[in-house]
Amino acid sequence: MELIKALILAITSHLPAPAVAGLEMLVGDQCAATLTTLKGNLPACTSLLMSKVVGLGIVVFASIIKLPQIGKMLASQSAEGISLSGYVFETLGYFITLSYSIHHGFPFSTYGEVLFLAIQNVIVTMLVCVYSHAGHLSTFYIAVGFAGVGVALFGPQEMVSLHQLAYLQAFAAIPLSLTSKIPQLLQNHRQQSTGQLSALTVFSYLAGSAARVFTTLAEIDDALTLFGTAAAFLLNLGLAVQMIMYWAPGPKASMGKKTQ
Repeated sequence: MELIKALILAITSHLPAPAVAGLEMLVGDQCAATLTTLKGNLPACTSLLMSKVVGLGIVVFASIIKLPQIGKMLASQSAEGISLSGYVFETLGYFITLSYSIHHGFPFSTYGEVLFLAIQNVIVTMLVCVYSHAGHLSTFYIAVGFAGVGVALFGPQEMVSLHQLAYLQAFAAIPLSLTSKIPQLLQNHRQQSTGQLSALTVFSYLAGSAARVFTTLAEIDDALTLFGTAAAFLLNLGLAVQMIMYWAPGPKASMGKKTQ
């Protein structure tokens, strides 16, 4: 053990200034000093560093996580098996969660992926509208609805107070996030197929939601956020199980019946 400590100290004591500055930005001056000198609350600071690294990894990965889904839809010119209502609910939930996290000053590493997921969700939602022939009017209503919610949530704080945001997070964002997966789960079960769902996206979601539970426990003392991340993991697990169960293409149905 002493030999390992000596080796670590030999490395950390000679870190270049930019590396030390980056470490301080991630975990703060106190934990940076603890990690470089191995003096202080080392377990807590190590856990915080791991959480920061994992959190930033989730954010980076989230910026491309739905590109396979978008690419698959563009290549097939189809929205088969994609639940429109599920994506609308999920996107609205993302908007609320993003606003809640920003206004509460949470570290970006604990919620940053929500920003990128919301952007990609809007793209997928519009593609579903186009490929499912939902109609120009429906597409217009959805686009205006997204824009209106965005203005209300990300405008001046006086527009939506912290108290109101807490209620929205508890009684809108979390339920929306949870129910967004239910139409997709039911649709997959009914069709015995996952249609145009991307396996890479589904399993990436599962891994990301599991990692987010860890970072939430490590960095945020917020019961609402923890409950939301834990519930999201369970529902993503359900989708992953269905992806395995229905790996082979199921019986075909008409586009109108498959897309909600």
